[in-house]
Formats: sequence, C-alpha cells, structure tokens
Amino acid sequence: MHGSCLCKKVKFETIGDPLSFVACFCDNCRKSAGSAFLSLAFFRANSFKLTEGKGCLTVFNDTCTTSGNTVARSFCRECGSTMYGELHGRPGIVIVPTGSYDDRIDWVPAMESYPHRKEGWLKDIAIPLKPKPKA
Repeated sequence: MHGSCLCKKVKFETIGDPLSFVACFCDNCRKSAGSAFLSLAFFRANSFKLTEGKGCLTVFNDTCTTSGNTVARSFCRECGSTMYGELHGRPGIVIVPTGSYDDRIDWVPAMESYPHRKEGWLKDIAIPLKPKPKA
C-alpha cells in the first residue's frame, strides 16, 4: 500500500498486513495527530520503504512518552504531516499513522492503547476490535 504526506513530497509504501493495528489514546499520540486518537500500524522495517522525499523529513525525538519509550517521530517539514515513527526500545519496527495512506485500509484495530485517556465523547463510540485468535 502507498502513502504520502499532505503536500505529496514524502511518499512511502508498506508490504503486507501490519504486525499490529492499534488505536492509541496517549497524550503524545493525540497531540502529534491533533486529534482525539491516532490509529497506528506496526510493521517490520523491511516491510516499510520510503520512496520519495527523505530530504524533506525532520525527526522529533519524543522523550516524554507515557510508556517511557522514546519515539523518533518523522514528519514532513514542508506540510507537517507525521509520516512514521520508530521506538528506540523496539528496533526493526516502524509505526505508520494510518491516516497517511493514500487509499482506505480495511484493517481493524487489534487493541486500544491507553483507553482510559479517551475523550468523554468517545466513550460511547465503540471501536470494533479484532478478536484474538483462539489458541
């Protein structure tokens, strides 16, 4: 699947389905998205390829996260779109905000991170979670 920033100067592609798809309600994800939550797809680094605009990226090392893990958040310095993140504690994993995909995705979140931090108006909106596989 292909994705890009708002100004189309940064482009990427991912191969296959994500390892995990999460709706995150932590304060840092909400602030970086400018929204009530951020939907994130986790991929192995070899399933993510930056195809254009590497020179347009700026990295913000987010050190004050709820989890305590530093997140290197890469964004387009031209339009400000968040493009991907990398957790310093989980090398080899790339986190892609799903709103940056050019086409609609059909994945369903497997979990919610920090659901206790949901905005009050979201508590009545159910995000259907993908059932866990039976062992």
